[in-house]
Amino acid sequence: RRRTIIVNWPPLASAEPAFGELHSLAIAFTNLAWKGYRGARAARRARADANLVAFVKAALSQYAAEATFTKPVGELEVEVASVDLFPPPAGATQSARADLCAA
Repeated sequence: RRRTIIVNWPPLASAEPAFGELHSLAIAFTNLAWKGYRGARAARRARADANLVAFVKAALSQYAAEATFTKPVGELEVEVASVDLFPPPAGATQSARADLCAA
């Protein structure tokens, strides 16, 4: 089961919607990501917030770069897993890989 936050914004009243213009963003959290976020303490939640903002910004940048311009308005759905909010420490992956190679 997923938890979803949907953000909608109206087009500018003074202008016609541009082709490929984004008007809706859905952020879908996996159950584990939602539980981890809700149960996190303040410092860990603040880091998760920063990671979420960066993740959504990257998705919006990619949408802008790949916009097809074939329909007047667009929708974007971003799926967020717990690893997106709480990535392992930078050296964790490398040290685990080194341990496996040494064994």
